[in-house]
Amino acid sequence: MDKNPTLTTICADLPTLYQHLLDLTDTSLHAIRYTAAHTTGTQADSLPERTTYARERLERELGELREIAGVLTDTDHGQTPVDKVAVVLAEHAATLAAWPDLQADVERIYARWKKVVAPDAETSNHLCPACGHAHLVWHHTERLYRCPACHYAGTAEHVTNLRAHVITHADVWVSRDTACALFGLTREGLKKHIQRGNLHPREGLFSTVALRGLPRRGEILPP
Repeated sequence: MDKNPTLTTICADLPTLYQHLLDLTDTSLHAIRYTAAHTTGTQADSLPERTTYARERLERELGELREIAGVLTDTDHGQTPVDKVAVVLAEHAATLAAWPDLQADVERIYARWKKVVAPDAETSNHLCPACGHAHLVWHHTERLYRCPACHYAGTAEHVTNLRAHVITHADVWVSRDTACALFGLTREGLKKHIQRGNLHPREGLFSTVALRGLPRRGEILPP
């Protein structure tokens, strides 16, 4: 890692670093709670708080960069994407250099982002949907998740799809939102099935076995 990067280097790297951090804090993979089929049926994997915190911190730091760009241009950059912010900082590098505190903030954010994404591979919080035994490792260059236990490899989309397949074919208990998303139900339809005795939720969770056996799955039952 360059210990003294120029503002030009920093601005050129910011968009790529930001995208890497988005990949590492991708909450879509956590949106579906996953329990391996060989477990007892309780939820073994939910949205980790540290992932949520990491995304919030990333967005706060992008907000700082937007504020700095606003100081340099006297313009509100509240919704400006990171690549446009980087362009503004690069175009006003001379002015930024005249504001030591602001430049120090840019360098601080850049240094943290660079440190986080520096490894070629990073162990994620996502349990492998293929074997359910190990956490997937994200490989930056390949943009693939790989399992160190069973050697499964897939993109973020592949992992999400396989996880959905595993859940729908397993004997596990899932949340109301997951039940609706994976079994083509609306919340109203789910309520109708409960009222008719087709489903018997337990502590707010629903059995995938019962969900698979629902009559007329995907439709709202008539009153």
